[in-house]
Amino acid sequence: GRSAHGSLPHLGDNAIYHMMRFLNQLEPYGRPKDALKDITVSLGTIQGGTKPNLVADLCTADLDCRHPPGTTKDQVEALLRKAAATAREPVDLRLFHEVPAASVSATADHVRLLRDLARTEIVGVTYGTEMAYYAPHNPRSVVFGPGETERIHVPDERVSLSEVVRAAEILHGFGEKLGSVSRGQPPRGPRKS
Repeated sequence: GRSAHGSLPHLGDNAIYHMMRFLNQLEPYGRPKDALKDITVSLGTIQGGTKPNLVADLCTADLDCRHPPGTTKDQVEALLRKAAATAREPVDLRLFHEVPAASVSATADHVRLLRDLARTEIVGVTYGTEMAYYAPHNPRSVVFGPGETERIHVPDERVSLSEVVRAAEILHGFGEKLGSVSRGQPPRGPRKS
């Protein structure tokens, strides 16, 4: 953009309008058909201008782009560059944080064991966890814990004490069974409480 006094906006080039045209191209990626299989883009922050009476010469946006297993950050970058080209807007892309996509087979022995202990279904999640860093080195990684995905990073984020206790009991049983299997002992049946 190019700054100018607000009384003469035609002498400037408002960077916020340029950013808006680019972001409009990305809006559909905030409503994926399947968030576990589609690349998603969410506008997290946008900053532009310095004062109400000046045409903004700079605008920055922080985007949360997530790609599922089987896709790459290069594909995300290509999507962003295509959006910029379609909007006919030049953009300067900078990666400021990356968590690789990770997956684990729902039919893996350790996953089925945990599922049976928890007496729940296996679901995919769209959020990032440390598993993304562990899984390449330990294919027996898994994400498990108390709480509900809908309550993550919201004003009333919370986990009930009963959920924490139940998760601890399940993990204890999981550890016992994995330990006995790794020592060549047959897995024990469910614990009686």
